Amino acid sequence: MKRHLFVIATVYLILLLPVTVHCQPAQSHQSDFDRVNWQRGPCTGNIGNIARIQIPPGYLFAGQQDARFIMERLLQDIYEGNEVGFVFSKDWFVAFQFDESGYVRDDEKNKLDANAMLKAIKENNEKANAERKRRGLPTIELIGWVFEPFYNSSTHNLEWSINGRNESGELIVNYNTRYLGRKGVMRVVLVSDAAQLSVVLPEFRELMKTFDYNRGQRYTEFVQGDKVAEYGLTALVVGGAAAAAAKGGFFKWAWKLIAAAVIGILAFVRSIFRRLFGRSAEA
Repeated sequence: MKRHLFVIATVYLILLLPVTVHCQPAQSHQSDFDRVNWQRGPCTGNIGNIARIQIPPGYLFAGQQDARFIMERLLQDIYEGNEVGFVFSKDWFVAFQFDESGYVRDDEKNKLDANAMLKAIKENNEKANAERKRRGLPTIELIGWVFEPFYNSSTHNLEWSINGRNESGELIVNYNTRYLGRKGVMRVVLVSDAAQLSVVLPEFRELMKTFDYNRGQRYTEFVQGDKVAEYGLTALVVGGAAAAAAKGGFFKWAWKLIAAAVIGILAFVRSIFRRLFGRSAEA
């Protein structure tokens, strides 16, 4: 508790510094939290060197350089090494991960089998739970679909939502989006309080309207000779590259539901926003 109060106070001092439209780091004091270069909207957030997103007023952004600290210390989850950015709102947050797996063909767009995919996800989650236990992290029980997988042929993105329950019995909801690109796939995971998803989703979708791959990275810029991924849309839902690895009987990466302690994390983030924006953060 004392550590959290110290961190919150430190973040409060850091984030009250002047804002520029270039997403400059908003900190100058030395502290344990200096590893996170929080950036305040409005500005452009650079998601690695792959994509960008417009950060509205009242939102926080952190880039690739802070990924390990955020995943392991703040979110208490497994750091994979491909995290490239985070957006925090007062009630939810988004994690961006880029899989440089190559161009994913969307041939399966009319053949998505939700029942088969859910079964595979649950099996993969059991493997992920074993890894969580080994690392001393909380486990997660998966429940089922909130929204079954849907592919948008115009924007080349795949969306779905699944819910789960942590060890304390609290419901967790992830809303997943996969943005297909020329050289790989951007994994975008929305994490919110399960009861607030219907309110949060329109805000998230409005934010994601500003997401765009950098020039040369877009799906439509594919040219013959580019690397092509060894898997398709179904594998993106059940675990991406892990599904391809599974053909050899070995999971290098198991499907996971990010942030098992999401309720506590969101409460922590809300504390920061209350101190930054006053009563408006309670709305």
